[in-house]
Amino acid sequence: MAEMEPERPDRALQLTFSVDRGNVVLLSSEPIEMTPLPSDSFENDPSPTGFAYELQDARGRAVYRRIASDPISGSIEVPTGDPNAPLGRHPAPRGRRTFFLVIPDLAAARDIVLFGPPLARTRERGKARQLGRFGVRGHRERGQGKGREPR
Repeated sequence: MAEMEPERPDRALQLTFSVDRGNVVLLSSEPIEMTPLPSDSFENDPSPTGFAYELQDARGRAVYRRIASDPISGSIEVPTGDPNAPLGRHPAPRGRRTFFLVIPDLAAARDIVLFGPPLARTRERGKARQLGRFGVRGHRERGQGKGREPR
């Protein structure tokens, strides 16, 4: 299926999520003054084994896609103090974690869909799956914006 050509907006939204025990929740959506990164290609699946997020229109068509470092996994990005390697990875603390995604403020965007490896610790590896779907506007009207790992 051919996807729509991505818009190049100059406005963005910062989405704040929390994840705890396999549940991802959209906490807030705030406009920010920032030019978002351009969309990645729509040619293939969002991310075959890693983390990706996609903005979809009312028909479920992708209008924006980013393949990114996994903010949900068992590690977090931290400053190192080394100018040659300013960021490093460390094990994430157990329990509830918060992460942020910056998305373009697209008129056609209805939902953000998160894709990634299974949230629960299982032996199952392989293809990324949908971790949650959230309304980008008025998310509190849609069941508190909760997303759960499909079973």
